[in-house]
Amino acid sequence: MPLFMRLIRSKTALAFPRVVGRRIVFLSVNSVGDLHPGTYGIREPVQGWMAGRPGRRDLVLVPCVGLDLHGHRLGH
Repeated sequence: MPLFMRLIRSKTALAFPRVVGRRIVFLSVNSVGDLHPGTYGIREPVQGWMAGRPGRRDLVLVPCVGLDLHGHRLGH
């Protein structure tokens, strides 16, 4: 949360994943109030602008509990 708040204050454009059916879409987020508990209680945007096609990103944060020896994320 501290990183999120710092990025919001610095006017950094943020997009969070939302699962829609079998797809993952990225929606723009402007405040913590834009995030609501979704599947498994994980906060995700309920609405927002589509963040566009994946491309170059400065930072991507991926929830992770563990990695294998090759750096691949364990689990779904």
